[in-house]
Amino acid sequence: MYLLSSIILLLLSGPLYAADEPDAEADPASTPTAPIAGEPAVASDEASEQLNAPTVPLERVLPIPSTRRIIETVKHLGLFQREEEVIKFSDEESSISGLYLPENTGRPQGGILILHDIAQHAQWPHSVAPLREYLPDYGWNTLSLFFGDYISKPLPIITQPTPETETETEEPDAAESPDSLGDPTIIENTETNTEGELTADTENTEPDLTNENLENNNSDALDAAAENFEAFSVPDTLEDAAQNVTEEIPQDVVFLESMIERVEGGLRQLNTLGQFNLVIIAHGLSANWAVEALRAKFEENPNAIGYSLVLIDAKQSLYPNYNLNDQLAKLKIPILDLYTKNSEDMPRELLARKNAVTRQLPINYMQIGLPSLKTIHSSKHNMISRRVRGWLKTHAAGEVVEVKERGK
Repeated sequence: MYLLSSIILLLLSGPLYAADEPDAEADPASTPTAPIAGEPAVASDEASEQLNAPTVPLERVLPIPSTRRIIETVKHLGLFQREEEVIKFSDEESSISGLYLPENTGRPQGGILILHDIAQHAQWPHSVAPLREYLPDYGWNTLSLFFGDYISKPLPIITQPTPETETETEEPDAAESPDSLGDPTIIENTETNTEGELTADTENTEPDLTNENLENNNSDALDAAAENFEAFSVPDTLEDAAQNVTEEIPQDVVFLESMIERVEGGLRQLNTLGQFNLVIIAHGLSANWAVEALRAKFEENPNAIGYSLVLIDAKQSLYPNYNLNDQLAKLKIPILDLYTKNSEDMPRELLARKNAVTRQLPINYMQIGLPSLKTIHSSKHNMISRRVRGWLKTHAAGEVVEVKERGK
């Protein structure tokens, strides 16, 4: 028993003795040395290079919601083998314009251009998708456009207060100036009044305001101005003067023009597909771009026919500012104005739009309110699509005609 306990003690004491002994094979250069007191710590070359290296800003990926919505929509259609619905107006591979569905009856009624609202896409399930998939069963060719990010109103510019320019610079007091403390000449030039205050001798500090000095200063200033004078050429006509003035186009004007051009491109695409009886269905803010595009078209050709307009929860655009009611009243075409529970917070706007348009178009305008929209994502037979289909059948139905070729 005594022998067994001594063997166990020897085995346990072995690692302890080995831990206390220094490693003979260790590299002395690799062992850290403690800094000597009184000497500054010297950093290694690599550490100094890292400290002195210029800081490079990290690259961050800015999200583009509109592009992501387009990509996800196309990916969703690809899962159901519906890639043929994607259509583009140009030959660029990266451009995607919209989604197109031809009619399914053999008796085409016309073409419908569908515009989605802000933060939506061309296959929005609760509004756009039911219409573009339901109306082809009744003879309508549908084209749903993609829109990019809508413009947002810029933040107000905060003007920084400018410091007031001092006309007269305050000179330091001679008594408080550090240079005057040990200068006996300044002390001799000061006098003490009856109240014990020090008054500076201003005999040597008054400027010489003589006429000769003023004349010399004015002549020097005129000579310098004459040397720096540059003659400018007078334009012959006002057109030349207008070309020289380069004004930056406001951002809201550029955005409005781009949206109108987008709508006009969709109408031209339907024309190239053989559709000349055209209807625009606009949701939310897109009603402004649809109305402006139609107004510009009728201003260019007042005798144009074959156009109708359907508004769903239309909203007036505040930026860019657009007077939707007044411009809508100028359109002499059939108009259906639908509003749901989503527009109940705008009763005055709805009433103002109805009053403004009915004064000009008492027959062609119709405003209808619908209850809250409850639909299943896979269902296209909702109340809005059925109401729009019935109105189109009564007020905007077309017919098939033979197109005569030019020169025959």
